Amino acid sequence: MDVDKKQKTPFEHLLETGLTYWIRSKCKSIGSLKVIIKGLSVGFPNNQVSDISLIAKEVNFKDIHFEQLNINAELIKVKLNLINRSKGFLSIKDDFNIEGRLSMSSKDINLVLSSLTWFSLKEWIISSFFSQQTNVNSRIKNNLLILQAFDSNNKKNLEEKIFSLQSKSGNLLFRDINSGYERDLPIDDSIFIKDTYFSNDTLNFLIESTVKA
Repeated sequence: MDVDKKQKTPFEHLLETGLTYWIRSKCKSIGSLKVIIKGLSVGFPNNQVSDISLIAKEVNFKDIHFEQLNINAELIKVKLNLINRSKGFLSIKDDFNIEGRLSMSSKDINLVLSSLTWFSLKEWIISSFFSQQTNVNSRIKNNLLILQAFDSNNKKNLEEKIFSLQSKSGNLLFRDINSGYERDLPIDDSIFIKDTYFSNDTLNFLIESTVKA
């Protein structure tokens, strides 16, 4: 038995439960979620979490699908609503910053590309790299992203292109391996992509972001 392992207080358990509920409320679905509080300053009813990490799998956040999220955050000010829960069990007092790794499989990417919510992303890819197609499908192979564009009325009319991906000034740069043509996909100002890389059949993003309270 690890005798040096710090035992959690009942309040830490309560706060972890509240944060878990708050995180789940921001997503359409999460397969599994683990929240770990590493630093806590108690000041009832307002408290400050100085260091927190979370690991989530099979996440749907605003119709963006992720195989796994590994996120760290610091200085989160929270309030437990133990009496008046009309605003939820837990409230986040201020915006806070996060950093970590977001991982997507080919399945996740295809779910995003087929989503009406992100129709503009599919349109950007097709207009940037393909001609007169209406749909696009993806797969990951040999540390590259392979995109196939096709017309839903004539699936034989198929174009395939292979891309390398990298970060550029916080955005995501697509580079056609064969032609050398490249374009960067603008990303929301609240998200900064520090790096991107492939591991096995997964596309990973190292990001920094600001989460609104």
